[in-house]
Amino acid sequence: MKLAIKGKWLLGLVAGIVLAAAVAVQFRSGPAEAPAALVDLHAALAAEPEGWTVRDLPIGETEMLQEAAAKTLRYDSYFYRSYRKGGVEFTVYVAYWSPGKHPPQMITQHVPDRCWTLNGMTCEEMRFDVPVTIGGAALWPAQWRKFKTPGGQITYTMFWHLVGGRPYDFGHRFYDMPDPVTFWQEAARFYFGGKTDQYFLRITSNVPPEQVWSSPALQQALAGVARLGFAQPAGKQGR
Repeated sequence: MKLAIKGKWLLGLVAGIVLAAAVAVQFRSGPAEAPAALVDLHAALAAEPEGWTVRDLPIGETEMLQEAAAKTLRYDSYFYRSYRKGGVEFTVYVAYWSPGKHPPQMITQHVPDRCWTLNGMTCEEMRFDVPVTIGGAALWPAQWRKFKTPGGQITYTMFWHLVGGRPYDFGHRFYDMPDPVTFWQEAARFYFGGKTDQYFLRITSNVPPEQVWSSPALQQALAGVARLGFAQPAGKQGR
């Protein structure tokens, strides 16, 4: 037990050092870049499926929490909407970062594996690189999770993180603590490969995603994500 704790502590220390180095390299002084055009996520994603109650959601329950989230996540824009019909509900959340705005290693500190568990939720089941399609187009594989709140409520989620049109490498593991090797590889790819734009997409539902994925409502709600880069290029199935 002591060895396991020591090993996890050491891994966390290494990841922290790598994080500090990556951030320092990412934000070292240099010539200012021209601001990129802001992506209109609402125009790309807003949908109102017939028969469903649609509601736009704030990223925090209070104005203070909204300001804290914006300061922490540093996104340029976000889209967050819920869809409900009877006892079924799903949400679509997409955040966008313009080129060079925020290093991907900082964004992945806020995936459900980390944030939700830090808030008391427990992951009961996980799947990796799950294939899904929207309107016949294959999306990049998703990370699939089943969480339970301290009160016993079940929430399912699927999430993606795109860096310059390619999926971030989460590996086949629960991402509560980043792997130092892939962590640094992603940092190097982002810095030396160009400071590209990024998207984070998260779908949540109160029923298994498979029960609603093929429904016209969810397909309509997610029709716009393919145009944002979440669809795989022709001939590149899987990763």
